[in-house]
Amino acid sequence: MLYSIGNKTYNEQRNLWFNIRKKYNFSKVYENFKEDRFNIIKEHRYNKSGIYLLFNKINSRYYIGSSSNIAGRMRNYLNKSYLSNRRNKNMPINNALLKYEHNNFALIIIEYLPINDLLVRETYWINSLTPYYNILKFGYSSKGFKHKETTKIMLKIKSRGRVHSDKTKVLISESLKGSNNPFFMRRHLLKSKELISINRSKRLIYLYDSFLKLQVIFTSLTFLAKTINSNNKTLQNYLNENKLFRGNWYIKESLLCENDLPYIIDKSSEVYKNLIKEIIKNSYIKQAIFVFNAETKEFMYKFDGIMLAEKFLNIRHEKIKQSILNNKSIDNYIFNYHRILHLSDNM
Repeated sequence: MLYSIGNKTYNEQRNLWFNIRKKYNFSKVYENFKEDRFNIIKEHRYNKSGIYLLFNKINSRYYIGSSSNIAGRMRNYLNKSYLSNRRNKNMPINNALLKYEHNNFALIIIEYLPINDLLVRETYWINSLTPYYNILKFGYSSKGFKHKETTKIMLKIKSRGRVHSDKTKVLISESLKGSNNPFFMRRHLLKSKELISINRSKRLIYLYDSFLKLQVIFTSLTFLAKTINSNNKTLQNYLNENKLFRGNWYIKESLLCENDLPYIIDKSSEVYKNLIKEIIKNSYIKQAIFVFNAETKEFMYKFDGIMLAEKFLNIRHEKIKQSILNNKSIDNYIFNYHRILHLSDNM
């Protein structure tokens, strides 16, 4: 029987569920959150960490989260007392589980990851799949954090819509000075700086190679600039003009394809370190030149600069520039600033 739920029919809801499963190569799928609960807990009892998705099969809305202990997190979601607790019931996903019942939800384990990679990857999936039930645009975790009593009072007053008087502001400021400050005599680790950058940044930065393969995701343009010894203005210029940065990489503020997955996830890996070294090593390259056969369109040469192309091919660099500008060949050569011919400027 065909019936409507909101603006979608039952069949449309069902199709969306199957399309999501088919499009992505998820690690695990549990069709019925309630009926599969024992297997879910059993298969994740050894503190498996990763990214998960709770899918509402009634209205096709879903939630994306991460956890260092998936089994523990799922136990909470399956506990109605936990969901209806005054401290938890303001979360949209908790309300949805109570309203629609657990047997109308499916659980997807998107991917298993080390704890240190959860925040960046959760942010990636939230941006990629735009889940309805997520309040925050970025991955977030408050694990291990406890408010000081002064902070609790501040939050309580703020939640009631009251405004602090100047006297109150002075008292709060004084109470958090010196050793009373939670961050007194401490410095942020590099990883902490990156996590802070995620929450402050309004965008992630995607680094593609010259073949348009996603290599790695950075939490902000500033973080990328500091990592590769560059500056925001330079990177922004390459981003805006769709230019190949240092002869090998494109800097993007959105995915070229919505299902692109980064080749590098772990920023402590040797692969990531070698990539950064290579980017820094190529800092002398302003604009690479790619040469193709005019008849077959096959790639022939890559030069780290137009003067090197001039010297090797014995063609004046002014002529090379004009051939790129006018899209005309010279001596059976096609010159381009990109490895891929006819690359769209709106890539």
